[in-house]
Amino acid sequence: MLTEVPPFGSELGLIGRIDFQVRADQNVFDDVRLTLINGSRINKLHLSIKSNQQISKNGIPAEISRLLWEQYLQVNGLVFDRDVDLMGQVQAPAPVKIANDLRSILQQAREQNLQVLTARNQVDRYNSKQKRQVLQSFECPANLREQFGLNENSFEVAACFYYQEHDFEHEDSASEQRFLELCQKALINPDLQQAVSLMETLCHLPRKWSALSAYVDRAKLAHELTGKYALVEFPSFKYDWSQLEKHTQGKLSVIQDQIGNRLEFARIALLEQLKNRTGNLCFLTGALAKHLAQSVQQESAVVWLDSYDLEQKSITAQLKLHHNFEEVLSIGANRFVFCIIDGAEKLSDFGFNFPYSPQTHYCN
Repeated sequence: MLTEVPPFGSELGLIGRIDFQVRADQNVFDDVRLTLINGSRINKLHLSIKSNQQISKNGIPAEISRLLWEQYLQVNGLVFDRDVDLMGQVQAPAPVKIANDLRSILQQAREQNLQVLTARNQVDRYNSKQKRQVLQSFECPANLREQFGLNENSFEVAACFYYQEHDFEHEDSASEQRFLELCQKALINPDLQQAVSLMETLCHLPRKWSALSAYVDRAKLAHELTGKYALVEFPSFKYDWSQLEKHTQGKLSVIQDQIGNRLEFARIALLEQLKNRTGNLCFLTGALAKHLAQSVQQESAVVWLDSYDLEQKSITAQLKLHHNFEEVLSIGANRFVFCIIDGAEKLSDFGFNFPYSPQTHYCN
């Protein structure tokens, strides 16, 4: 989520939200639910996470196949939206050939017409015997076929099933190494010790949230980590923050904060007091606001707005952002944001109604 790497490939896109322990929402694949976003398309992937290996050369176990079909057919009040919902299993690594055969069949099921795939699967040389057995393991149980009037060789659930492996239980874990690399990528300074600390924190948080059947999205995760780690911006918001930084630096460059271009008052104690404020508003002169902005830029993002910016019909368009301005402030930043308003006394009622984010410190 921090680095915006798609966990199940580009076709499903990025994680927008994770819900933990969702059995109460009538889902049997209930360990986590990932809300995955790819452009305008949204999918909800319900995952069962196991520490052992469950698939074999014959495909998925009959118990998992039955659960897939019961969820898909919404048996006994279970819920499944065929336009949105997906199911999946995360488990310990299977032998390479077994895992590859399963992935191949799942890809065929997603990319082909299922009736065509079923017919092709009867041809000896189209798929290997083992692959045909894997597809057969997804067939609808006989009693459910009869109850719902389905034909033999019904394999629809294979098209909405996703499989992934982890080896965190292994001493030389490739999953842990990949996790550590992603943590380093998320940090401004990819120090190994900081990356290990971030990884440990990210391992602890799901345990806390699972106990509460809670959720996490980008804003909540950023809020949890802000102040503890110096994180890079979310990649998809990088352009927007570059625009805001250029805009802010341009505003700061024209503010005179020296007498005769030589004499400057440090105001160190006052700046420390301002930085430690927890309120949303503080009143500053232009020069003092500039000094505050410069003093917090190392550990925080600074956005400088003036009355001209806020009186525009669209502040997003005025700042030439790709995302909505409020969205950039609320979920697009992985650090504290100081928003400094210059010339608030000139604002009309319209200007005062600018997009507000509770995660941001506002000074004027």
